Amino acid sequence: MAAIIYCVIQGLKGGDFKIYMGAAELLHEGKSCYNEWILLGGENYGQYSYSPFFASLLIPFTYLPKGSAQILWLLVNLFFLQRVFSFIRSFLHLDRLSLAQQYLWGFITLLLSLRFVLHNFEMVQMTIFLLFCCTEAVRQTQQKRAWLSGLLLALGIVVKILPLVMIPYFIYRNQWKPLPYLIGFVIILLLFPAVFFGWEMNQNLLSDWWGIINPSNTEFVAEQNKFGEGIHSLSGLLAAYFSDTPSFWGIEEPRIIKVLSAEKLSIMLSSLRLLFILFTLYFLRTLPFRAAKSSLHQLWELSYILGLVPLIFPHQQKYAFFFLTPAIAYVVYQWISSNRPRLTPLLLSLFFLLAVFTTDGIVGDQLNDLSEHYKTITFGTFCLLIALASCRPKALK
Repeated sequence: MAAIIYCVIQGLKGGDFKIYMGAAELLHEGKSCYNEWILLGGENYGQYSYSPFFASLLIPFTYLPKGSAQILWLLVNLFFLQRVFSFIRSFLHLDRLSLAQQYLWGFITLLLSLRFVLHNFEMVQMTIFLLFCCTEAVRQTQQKRAWLSGLLLALGIVVKILPLVMIPYFIYRNQWKPLPYLIGFVIILLLFPAVFFGWEMNQNLLSDWWGIINPSNTEFVAEQNKFGEGIHSLSGLLAAYFSDTPSFWGIEEPRIIKVLSAEKLSIMLSSLRLLFILFTLYFLRTLPFRAAKSSLHQLWELSYILGLVPLIFPHQQKYAFFFLTPAIAYVVYQWISSNRPRLTPLLLSLFFLLAVFTTDGIVGDQLNDLSEHYKTITFGTFCLLIALASCRPKALK
């Protein structure tokens, strides 16, 4: 009941879902939903950057009282959240833990992921749904429902492209059956708005969407200029420390290591992304087209791949770090269930201090702004991924 009341309160506030509903209203009026400023409240405006399909899907909800769609979405997110944690638990051998250890695992996992869970509800965002699409696609593939796996991934990719990371993983693990369904559903969903708005308008909408999400856009290299301090992906980190962009909050504390040209900054960003992606091979540990060594090993490698999402994709804000939840659960489980080196609790503590404790609800607005100024969430993520790399499945008793 408390969760439902919380959803109603946050839904009435609206969060970023106001942008999605504003985009749906623009489409309903026959206008483009892109490159238009949508009122969030007061003097705050935002621009829509998701797919035409998602905006089209929300048009029926524009007939409902204001806030209804947001409340319904948050209530559905409770289901998505339950499924994500159910997926994680299914890969862990929690029955090998004592009852006290199981409660400890649940408490620490919740503590380290709660900031990102609550931020998704406060902002009425999509990340919980996107992670659900990724994890549920794996589950449905295991249960021989290739069509449903492909549909889930297609929905996630068409709404917001982050679940793309699952395609090379499925190929590497020789899971080919969902991919034809995925391609077919993606085509259908991309063409879906044409049924209502015509072929030409849909083509224009898709062109405008690609113009916004194209990763080669120069604003994604130095994101502080356009989006302020809220970006915590690698692009936001490098822009903060290697460009002369001023602090969005007017903070004067120095952070610039060296000012690089846009070209050098782009090369540095691409190289760092490639380095993180190549490090995936450390977790896969088998030749291509073979299954993972065990269910625990599969969770280990998936935790890293999903943990890369908020780092390698541009324009990722705090709510995107909910993708770290599988990594958090896995590392905590390994720490509790086996004799891990002292490095693991130290790295988890650093992750907590840098990424979780720095929320404004604990440290206040001023210190939270300073945290965003120095990108402590990103540094905390590095600590978690180092801990994840050190917690190899074979170390279990």
